[in-house]
Amino acid sequence: MKCDNNTTPGCGKIPTSGTFGNMYMLKVSVFLGLLIGAAAQLLKFSVKLLSELTKKLMHPDGWNWVFILTPLVGIAIAWLFQRYVLRQNIEHGVERMKRKLDTDRPTMPVSQIWSPIVAASFTLGMGGSAGTEGPIATSGGALGANLARRLNMPSDLCRAMLAIGAGAGIAAIFKAPVGGMLFSIEVLGMGMSAIQLMTLATACTVAGLTAYMLSGLTTDILMPDFVNFNYGFITWIILLGIFCGVYSVYYQKILKGVQKKLSRLSRPWMKMLISGLAVGCLISIFPRMYGEGYSFISEILAGDTQTLTHYSPFAPLSHIAWLPIAIAVGIMLVKSAAVACTTSGGGVAGDFAPAIFSGCLSGYVFAMGMNYLFGTNLPVADFAFFGMAAVLGVTQNAPVMGIFLITEMAQLYSLLLPIAITTTIAFLIGRMLRRMPSISEKVSPAIEKK
Repeated sequence: MKCDNNTTPGCGKIPTSGTFGNMYMLKVSVFLGLLIGAAAQLLKFSVKLLSELTKKLMHPDGWNWVFILTPLVGIAIAWLFQRYVLRQNIEHGVERMKRKLDTDRPTMPVSQIWSPIVAASFTLGMGGSAGTEGPIATSGGALGANLARRLNMPSDLCRAMLAIGAGAGIAAIFKAPVGGMLFSIEVLGMGMSAIQLMTLATACTVAGLTAYMLSGLTTDILMPDFVNFNYGFITWIILLGIFCGVYSVYYQKILKGVQKKLSRLSRPWMKMLISGLAVGCLISIFPRMYGEGYSFISEILAGDTQTLTHYSPFAPLSHIAWLPIAIAVGIMLVKSAAVACTTSGGGVAGDFAPAIFSGCLSGYVFAMGMNYLFGTNLPVADFAFFGMAAVLGVTQNAPVMGIFLITEMAQLYSLLLPIAITTTIAFLIGRMLRRMPSISEKVSPAIEKK
C-alpha cells in the first residue's frame, strides 16, 4: 500500500481531508472539549473555595483591614510559583498565544496545561481583581497545541489546534460556545479552513455544555427581571453606547498607563510588592472589586444596589440615597488600575471579566443618573446588561464576540438587538477617540518647530 501522509491512516500524519479525516477531527474536538470543560469548572471551583475561605475573615457591615493583605498574599504565591517552581512567566497568556500563532508551528510547554489554573486560583481566590478567562484560554491552548504535536498533525493544524483549544477554554469558562468561537477568530485573529472551523465549533460546543452540566445547569450571571426591547428607549440606548465608548477609552488608557509604569520597575519583587499592596488598598475601599465579581453583577441586575456598600467602610452610611452611585463611579475610575496591578504585578488572570464588571457599572451609572437628573424611567438592569457587552467589545477590540458572549452568558437572546446597537455605537466611538491625537501629541510638534 502506498503511504500518503494526507489521506492514509497510520502514516505519520493524520488525514486532514475526506470522510475519515473529518471523523477523526470530530473525535479529537470532542475529547478536547470534554477536558477543557472539566478544567474550567475545576478552576471555578478552586477560586470559589479560596474566596469563601478568605471571606470568612471579614464582616459585611464595615471596613475590613484584611482586604489589604489577602490580594498581596495571593499575588505573591502566584509570583513565587512562576519564578521558583515553573521558572517561566505565564502572565498575559492571551497575548503570548497571539505571538505564538505568528510562528509556523507554535508550541507551548506541557506545564502550561495546568500551571495557569494553579496560579490563577491563588491570584483570584485571595482577592486579585481580574478574571479566569485568560488562564483557562492559555490552558486550553496548551492542551490543543500539545495534543496536535502528540498526534503528529500537520503544521497548519498545529496552529489551528492552539486557537481551537483557547476558544474552547473561553466557551467553557463563560458557558458560551459562540463566544468561544468568535474569540478564536476575532481576538486571536485565526483564519481557518472548513475542517478547522468544524473542529472549533465542536470543541467549543462540547466544552460549553460540559461546563454547564458540571456547574449544575447554572449560569454565572442571573437576571431575574428584564424589560423586552422598547423602541421608545432607542435614543437612550444610543447615548449609552456613546457613554460606554468614552469610558472604554478611559479604561484602556489607565490600564496601559499602569502597566507601563510597572514595567519600568527593574526588580521583580518590588513590582510584586507594590502591585499587591495597591490592589489590597483599592479593594479595602471598594470590596466589590474582589475577584471576578459575577455574584456582584447578578446582584446589580437583580436591583440590589445596597450590595455596593457591603464589606466596605461606607457600610454605616448605606442609608444615603446617592451613595451607591458615588461608589459605582469610584469603582469605574480605579477598576482598570486594579486589573493592571493584578495581571502585570505577578498575578495570573484575565481581563475579560473586569471589562464585563466595569460595563455593568457603566450601564448602571448611566441609567440611574438619567433617572435621577431627568426623571426618566429607564430599566436599570437592562442598561447595565447592555453596558457589559459594549465595554467588553471595545476594550477587547472584538464587538461581535462581546455581543454574543454576553447574550449567551445570561441566556437572554431577546435582548440581542439593543445589545448589538449599544456595542456597535460604543465600538465606533472608541475607535474614533483612539485615532484622535492627544493634547501632548499636538503640542510636541509645535515645540519642536520652535
